[in-house]
Amino acid sequence: YYLLICFHSMSLGTGESGKTTFIRQMRIIHGNGFSEDERRSFAKLIFQNIFTSIKSMTNAMVTLRIPYTNPENELLAKKVQEVDTLQVTQLEHCYVEAIQRLWADHGIRQCYIRRREYQLLDSTEYFMTNLERIATPGYIPTAQDVLRVRFPTTGINDYSFTVEKISL
Repeated sequence: YYLLICFHSMSLGTGESGKTTFIRQMRIIHGNGFSEDERRSFAKLIFQNIFTSIKSMTNAMVTLRIPYTNPENELLAKKVQEVDTLQVTQLEHCYVEAIQRLWADHGIRQCYIRRREYQLLDSTEYFMTNLERIATPGYIPTAQDVLRVRFPTTGINDYSFTVEKISL
């Protein structure tokens, strides 16, 4: 005889507490992971996360009264601020260059160090560090990229996993 043990669990928590990230981790470790098409569908959200992060930091530069090391970067910050983040579907070279120059600025790095004083995505450093790879044509997100992307999850999602022959 074959005995099937099945557990049901529910993840509850406040926004940005890691519920979706936990499910993604379970899916990667105990499920089939994400297909190339599924990973590709996260690219736009990753691009938007990058803009959200750099815009949060450039806004915080003003609020926290941190000067840019290179005064020309103020113009780049204004250029980036004008982008409608929700309309971003790709990373254009001119913006990638601007974001890289801003991220390299000592003032932005000081602002990043003070990130507890304003709202900034947890994945900011990861995506900024990997910007060159992410900006390449034909970019397909890795499993790690998918784990790091932040987007609001609404509604109820149901996933099934099998861990050591136990269905979860």
